[in-house]
Amino acid sequence: SDAIVMNMDENIVDAMLPRDKLVAIAGWKNSQEKMISNSGVILFNLKHKHAWAVASLWWIMSQELYLTCGAGNGVSTLIDAIGSVMDETSGETLDDLIEPIFEHPNGALGNQMIKCLPTLVPGARNEFLLSNLQQSGEAIHQTADSVCYRFYPQCEVIP
Repeated sequence: SDAIVMNMDENIVDAMLPRDKLVAIAGWKNSQEKMISNSGVILFNLKHKHAWAVASLWWIMSQELYLTCGAGNGVSTLIDAIGSVMDETSGETLDDLIEPIFEHPNGALGNQMIKCLPTLVPGARNEFLLSNLQQSGEAIHQTADSVCYRFYPQCEVIP
């Protein structure tokens, strides 16, 4: 699914990714459930001590696999990479490194700062997009208006 920023008044990283976490993943619950969503929204803390090692390993692991369309395969590979570099000798766990991002039924993530368009696709994608056209259009316009407000006059307002 595609995702857009809905709330530009707050810093998304500060609001959704604690400084001690490596990543925040939409749909992650905990290391016991490992539920991953189709939104594909992941925030990375590039200042984390494991960031370089995980990014490098994730890249290598992704090259070795044939990843199909959809976020699930790539996110599973990322979680495997995180598991490979975490310091188990100090008791570090996946839950210490991964922050969950809650997915609302309306497609919003976390505290409504990010919106996934479309939400879960129950059938043919085209039919779903058309059935949610008004909702999707409103979300896009809200974000565009916010961007244009901040960058006026460099941005033209979308009617």
